Amino acid sequence: MPIDIDTLNGPQREAVVTTEGPLLVLAGAGSGKTRVLTYRIANILDQDLAAPWEILAITFTNKAAAEMRERLAQLVGTRSRGMWVSTFHSMCVRILRADAERLGFTKNFTIYDTDDLKRLYKDIMVELDIDPKRFPVNQLMNRISQAKNDLVTPGNFDAHDPVGKVAERVYERLQERLRAANAFDFDDLLLYGYLLLKNHEDVREAYQDRFRYLMVDEYQDTNRAQYAITQLLAAKNRNIMVVGDDDQSIYSWRGADLRNILEFESDYPEAKVVKLEQNYRSVGNILAAANAVIANNQHRKEKRLFTDSGDGEKISVYLATDERDEGRWIAGEIDRRRAEGTSYNNMAVFYRTNAQSRMLEDMLLRAGVPYRIVGGTRFFDRAEIRDVMAYLTLVVNPADDIAAKRVVNVPRRGIGKTTIERIDQYGREMNMPFLTAAELAVVDPDIRASTRNAVGEFIQVIKDGATYVGDLRKVVEMIIDKAGLIRALQDEGTDEARGRVENIQEFLGVVDEFVQTHDAEESDFAAPTVGEDESAEPVRVLRGDSLADFIEWVRLRTDLDTVTEDGQAVTLMTVHSSKGLEFDCVWVAGMEETLFPHMNSVGDAAAVEEERRLAYVAITRARKRLCLTCAQQRQIFGQTHANPVSRFIGEIPSELRQTSGLGSAGFSGTGWEKRGSRRGIAGSGTEAGEGRVFGRSSASGAQGRSFAEYRAATGTGRAAGSVGGASRGGLGSGSGRIGAGVNPNEGKKAAAQATFAAGDAVDHKTFGRGTVVKVDGDTLHVKFAKTGQTKKLLKDYAPIVKIG
Repeated sequence: MPIDIDTLNGPQREAVVTTEGPLLVLAGAGSGKTRVLTYRIANILDQDLAAPWEILAITFTNKAAAEMRERLAQLVGTRSRGMWVSTFHSMCVRILRADAERLGFTKNFTIYDTDDLKRLYKDIMVELDIDPKRFPVNQLMNRISQAKNDLVTPGNFDAHDPVGKVAERVYERLQERLRAANAFDFDDLLLYGYLLLKNHEDVREAYQDRFRYLMVDEYQDTNRAQYAITQLLAAKNRNIMVVGDDDQSIYSWRGADLRNILEFESDYPEAKVVKLEQNYRSVGNILAAANAVIANNQHRKEKRLFTDSGDGEKISVYLATDERDEGRWIAGEIDRRRAEGTSYNNMAVFYRTNAQSRMLEDMLLRAGVPYRIVGGTRFFDRAEIRDVMAYLTLVVNPADDIAAKRVVNVPRRGIGKTTIERIDQYGREMNMPFLTAAELAVVDPDIRASTRNAVGEFIQVIKDGATYVGDLRKVVEMIIDKAGLIRALQDEGTDEARGRVENIQEFLGVVDEFVQTHDAEESDFAAPTVGEDESAEPVRVLRGDSLADFIEWVRLRTDLDTVTEDGQAVTLMTVHSSKGLEFDCVWVAGMEETLFPHMNSVGDAAAVEEERRLAYVAITRARKRLCLTCAQQRQIFGQTHANPVSRFIGEIPSELRQTSGLGSAGFSGTGWEKRGSRRGIAGSGTEAGEGRVFGRSSASGAQGRSFAEYRAATGTGRAAGSVGGASRGGLGSGSGRIGAGVNPNEGKKAAAQATFAAGDAVDHKTFGRGTVVKVDGDTLHVKFAKTGQTKKLLKDYAPIVKIG
């Protein structure tokens, strides 16, 4: 049955019926590009212009390829089976399987995954006597991968820097070893696929004759190798259609070359260009904002998205006092939208860097909002954070064998599996902890001298750590520094390693938060207060200068449910991971200069344009509501910053924006932050008279000011009495607290005593009044009056107080 072309809009139809010659389809976000691709294939088949096996459709991910095959099956039935619909890599595997002998391989070659490849690299580095500390394996893998994607073969690898010269030697040996093993790595598939087509005319002509129609999706994401393969395949018939959006090119760091799509018309001067500008996803105000932002880029093809839907709500911009206020506001707004009927699955929070997720996770957990992290890991589950925690745990408890085995060779010290098993055996035979057994290994003559030294260094790191005293942040910094965790990652020099360094620096912010919200001079236990049961067990109060208490506090807060029983959860992800997705409500956090646009891009015009494209991707993920948030000051990567609002917010016309914040959202204070460990986890403000006095400042030494003073100085906000303040002060400069005669700890120990039972009336910072319906250990099940929902909250963690 022929397809119904009349269901398409004008430009979509034009692209579908243009079957001959080169065609560039500039498909704006949400403009139905997959529909155009599949309808065009169906149209070619309906008109008998080609047999199914004469059509090649290339996409970027296996998921996209599967989706396209499914849609084609619905449109053309069984005819879709003979068609090649695949990723570049899968296509190259098929081409190489047929003619591997031409390249000196056999047809049953294997493909090495990253782990196999890394092992091979390490072997080669030992063989060539290359020091992995000076030249980390990931750095060399990155460099060689880049060369392969740029179609640079070992003989043409012309490097002059030290890393490049080492990579050149490794590259040559790597290709010899892979050939001997009859194996390809992932990048070889493209490199050898290209070399086969380029150097073997009969093979090239066979594929040129076979694939009379070639279609490439996401063309803006192609790298040099993918571009060159496409050129070779299309050279004879020139029936090539490429679909893409130059405004969504955000992967230059992976080798994607924006010029491929921008210069398509110089490659094919006879090309026809069709622009898909009608958007079927977002409301008018969101599209107007996206158009306004992206118009500031110089290197792009002109297009303007429009929609037949109405304007919808204005874009919300929330100016938070700090990152805690930002997370709290987002959690409150998510709950409000949920109460209005939007499911958690239709909501997402985006951020520019993974390190930002830590505070957002924290605030969502505390508000009982279920979340899932896509394309990433929960902050405290990340490998580098677990490594830091293992070192800190060992300093406090040297008998923790799990922690010791985790980091004995992290970063790499040359302590191999055999040595670790040997130490383990000593420990079992002599009934002693792994770390004590390791001291025996240091004097074991059967172990290589270099390995013995490495084990000794590791033991010394832990012993030294136990002697550090004073400021907890400095103690943690010294342990991380002595272990060499950050140094090793910096030496790798890859984007992934830089992200891991940012996460470790963000972990120092967790230490600051703990210190600022727990007093060093407190006694360990709070005695029962008047009116409480005197036989009750005293409540433990954590000390702000204790590494052991810090570890306990971190463990407590990370052991929480993050998804509801019905599988509903808000999605948290980086903007890079969000490409291709859409949600009813989107929050983009951290819209500040040096964060978004990222500090690594600010001095470079081309990099700023890529950041702007990233902002465009973030904006165009939202269907109905878009909220952008920024903080007046933010502690991130372990340091406090006060950055200007992102230029991308300024590029959205003011009539499309609705701004609130810096106190204007307001939370009525209930004193919940005075309850035991909770007072600090969720904010360190103390009530005083009319307004809130902002508590102790962060590392920058910014002085706390009452919101009333701040409002008087800036003319923003509303009456001070109902303001939910900033967490770490920072609304002024200087140092110290204000508010004479206020004891910030008054009532705290009594509050820490509070116990809960079913039937208790409670008040929650975000959700208001509720009733405890069930107590399950440390978890409270609370039904809130305002929303009628029952939430699971951890009693020592949620911003909740018993009332009455």
